[in-house]
Amino acid sequence: MKLKGQSTQKNKIKLQTYNEVDAKIMAASQSDLDPFHKLIFFNPAMKFNRTASLLIAKSYVNYFGKGVTIDGLCSTGARGIRYSLEADVDELVFIDANPIASGVCKKNLKLNKIDAEIKTIDFNLLGAHIKTPVKIIEVDAFGSAIPFLFTAINSIENEGLLGITATDYAQLAGARVKPCIRHYDAVPYNCDCGHEIGTRILMGKIAKVAASMDKAIKPIGTFFSRHAGRVMSIVENSANAADLMLEEKIGYAYFCNKCKDQGTFAKNKIREFSLCQKCEEKLIIAGPLWIGKTIDEKIVEKSLEYSKKKDDESYKQAEKMFSTLLSEDTFQPLFYDSHQLCSWAKLNVPTFVELERKLNDAGYRFSRTHYSPTGFKTDAHAWEIVEII
Repeated sequence: MKLKGQSTQKNKIKLQTYNEVDAKIMAASQSDLDPFHKLIFFNPAMKFNRTASLLIAKSYVNYFGKGVTIDGLCSTGARGIRYSLEADVDELVFIDANPIASGVCKKNLKLNKIDAEIKTIDFNLLGAHIKTPVKIIEVDAFGSAIPFLFTAINSIENEGLLGITATDYAQLAGARVKPCIRHYDAVPYNCDCGHEIGTRILMGKIAKVAASMDKAIKPIGTFFSRHAGRVMSIVENSANAADLMLEEKIGYAYFCNKCKDQGTFAKNKIREFSLCQKCEEKLIIAGPLWIGKTIDEKIVEKSLEYSKKKDDESYKQAEKMFSTLLSEDTFQPLFYDSHQLCSWAKLNVPTFVELERKLNDAGYRFSRTHYSPTGFKTDAHAWEIVEII
């Protein structure tokens, strides 16, 4: 909600105050209409992303304790401010290379009565200005997070929490293949479950950067919303854990255009997946990408509990998503789109209630997915789904 406007001649920017749950955020005027062409960046549409993230961070703090928390690329400071007010984190440090953003962040800290440090520096110079390692690091990137991964992972303490946002899903989800290969060392695939493929490519890249520093990641809360993927992981300082992660959690996704079967496999089994095991059609391969779990059940269950404690639309949306995450992460990676699959098979689209009943009666499991309102996960193959429908 917009409350008031004020201008600052010094920075030649008109500010407007927005309410976001417990926080008041001053940002460039009309950021709700166009956040992408302002001197400082604040996107009110990312409110849910911030809400879900802070609930996961609050759950992490519940089990692992507090410590120095860095809001990297902070801009207005919205994420860090909400973490302070709603997730009970302290020892906050806000970082942004833009002096205009740092000035507005300072105003927002005063407005929300938060005592914190602000550094107007390039995030990749973090180690020269902040005593590291630190407990929690947030990198809420506008576009790709790749340029900041090494510094973030290198600066976090053992079992610290790393939060990464990426919005470059045109490449991650397969619309722009060559940039994805350059930036993520992975081949994407533009398909019904492209956003899950893209999120797992992002996770795979984070894992490989961590492994290059003898570290491993354990994802505790991963989700996709609107145009942004979010990966929150505990970072472990262990070369052995890194080796095991690369061996067991990094692999590929496969797709058959003839029978619509799909799935994933470990990277050491790539020779076994050149042809479809059902129809012997040549498979399309995407990756390398993350093929392991994307959440920690205990953390997400706690996040679900916290999501019920505020009467706010974004909290209710988070509650629904956490419930779905707990269900869908019990399945193997990738989902089917009921509309697209039925269109291909020339079948009427059943309701999800009907589809779940039919799959269960045939001995298969079923779950909705948060990636798509028409998506579902099951342990049945595509041809089995079609026969059951």
